[in-house]
Amino acid sequence: MKRKRRKTGKGFSLVEVLIALVILAVGILVIAQMQAAAIDGLTFSRHMSSATQLAQQHLEYLRSLPFHESDATVCPTVDGAALRDSGDRCVLFDPADGDGEPGPFLYYTNPRNELGQEVLRNAPGMKYYLRWQVERGGVSGTPGPGGGIGIPGPGQMAITVQVIWWERQPAEIPDLSQMTAADLRASKGRMVEFRCLRQQDF
Repeated sequence: MKRKRRKTGKGFSLVEVLIALVILAVGILVIAQMQAAAIDGLTFSRHMSSATQLAQQHLEYLRSLPFHESDATVCPTVDGAALRDSGDRCVLFDPADGDGEPGPFLYYTNPRNELGQEVLRNAPGMKYYLRWQVERGGVSGTPGPGGGIGIPGPGQMAITVQVIWWERQPAEIPDLSQMTAADLRASKGRMVEFRCLRQQDF
């Protein structure tokens, strides 16, 4: 006569199943957040690389221009017109040579895309805004007040180029000629800056 085996194994209770599901959901949520952070990091790295390349290209362009670019008839064009105002403001403009203070920020009216091509502000895709300022040491005499390390001497010119962008462009772009570092942080913008010193052409 055969004996029937009694099943003694127990299944999972409902509470155990719910706890396991909660642990699994938390794990999936953490992995999703890590994936999103990784994607954001890669996107930022690409934008930083593009901004760095644009800044280097524009810095080299400004360094290639003749030392004196204040004559509107020979001034390089920016966005189709010679960059000047109040009669004599050009690409390498510094209103008071050798005073120890840089000139105002000059900038392109329209932004550039990742290829360095001019685009409209409302165009789709990432947009980079270029601005720069020049500090001249004059062509004779001595450096201005506070002259020393970082202040260009006679026949020298310090050029600063900045490329600014926003991961999510604000509805209204701040005034690039007046925007400060605090303004940039407040608008959650990012910036790459290059600075170089060049000699007068001889």
